[in-house]
Amino acid sequence: MQSGIHFAGILGSGCYPLAQLLRGRGYTVTGTDSAAGKDFYTDGYGIRIWQKLTHLPGGTGLVIYSLAIDVADPLITEARALGIPLISRAQLLGALMSRYGVRVSVSGSHGKSTTTALIQHVLARAGVEHTAISGATLSDGSAYTDGGGDVFVTEACEYKDSFLCLCPTHQIITSVELDHTDYFPTLADIRRSFLAAARCCDTVIINIDDSISSGIAAELKDESEDSKGTNKHGCKSLYDAPKSDTPMGYSPKNDLKPRPRIITYGAKEGADYRIHSIRHFSDFTSFALTVGADTVSLSTPLIGDFNLYNVAAAFALADSIGIGREDIVSAVSTFLGIERRLSLLTRIGGVPVYYDYAHHPREIAAVIGALKERYGAVTVIFRPHTYSRTASLFDGFVSALSEADRVILLDVFPAREEPISGVSSQHLCECIAGAVYCRDQSEVARLVTESPRGAIALLGAGDVERVRRDLIEYAKNTDKSERR
Repeated sequence: MQSGIHFAGILGSGCYPLAQLLRGRGYTVTGTDSAAGKDFYTDGYGIRIWQKLTHLPGGTGLVIYSLAIDVADPLITEARALGIPLISRAQLLGALMSRYGVRVSVSGSHGKSTTTALIQHVLARAGVEHTAISGATLSDGSAYTDGGGDVFVTEACEYKDSFLCLCPTHQIITSVELDHTDYFPTLADIRRSFLAAARCCDTVIINIDDSISSGIAAELKDESEDSKGTNKHGCKSLYDAPKSDTPMGYSPKNDLKPRPRIITYGAKEGADYRIHSIRHFSDFTSFALTVGADTVSLSTPLIGDFNLYNVAAAFALADSIGIGREDIVSAVSTFLGIERRLSLLTRIGGVPVYYDYAHHPREIAAVIGALKERYGAVTVIFRPHTYSRTASLFDGFVSALSEADRVILLDVFPAREEPISGVSSQHLCECIAGAVYCRDQSEVARLVTESPRGAIALLGAGDVERVRRDLIEYAKNTDKSERR
């Protein structure tokens, strides 16, 4: 039996944590990725990684592929020709989580990484054994934890309907907005995908302050009243079952399921977990959650009112699976956030520099608003992510970025796409008063620190590693100069 597992596109934020988890469970894992820094190396987990291969490594018995991989990739073609099981990253994730009794899927256009990490933090602080997978860091600094037990928590991506491959008992929907426009042409298309995902679980936890999410909750409730308990849609599997000798040996079933229980959270009257009594302090925010006849007081060091929704979602989930409320409150107060989600990168002459993954207009506006509330002014460095998103949401980017006191724009990060005529950071720059376009990332540190005040935010989902390093180095040199 061939037991090796090969990941095509292994270094993607979705694939690499799964590769690490399987390696930690004793499987032989290899991978290829064009983003690898050299032709071949072995990472700290013992995973062999190539920048490019024309043939699968010997002993490969299963191939996992990222959605960023071209279907004509030679390794994909070879796997098909040899009859080697071939599944997507999402299909692997669904198969892995199927073995757990409590299966939590955290979905949404915004906030899912922070909410996933916060749930994992609550579980860890409460002493609940669990496994967690994220597309970002978790509270312990890694992208996964494999602690046994019967609870599995994962961040769930909607791109290309991939979260429909999962089999959650509990699903969180933080928000629904038009995004991934290369796959979802309209808001109605992405809404249908989230609705289908919500129909596939036992409990759905939904933000009712978000208009689309609230509409999904209402539709699910209407369906539940009409059908009196039978889910005709079932849990959708988008793939053929892996062979029984793979590490999973499982295929989700299209069984009829009960209609999901709906739990809501938000600031609106009628929310099952209602946010209110918000007070901002210099280094934390306090607020209350009303749950039925009870009111719970919480505090969080996270910046921005949008994070109160992430806290409420995590609280509702933990509460619904039986974790004590005192344990949840304690954990929330000690959760400092995750890397690249309004994380403090450094300080330049006393000015804080934050690093955030924000790449959608609503996320950008939320980050700018939160930093301006705390620091009064903000300079934004932004690298747009994909040409299709930049084109489809162009007016939204102009509006959101215009709220910053200063804007520096880097070239569009193409990811999986070819350029679109007329879509560029130069064009975006022309539409934002006072914005500066910077072709050379090495110039950003000098530009941003010419007149620093308030806060600085480095934003975008693409590669901004050069800017990140330069800002940290500039801060070190500034600090040395000031001490002399």
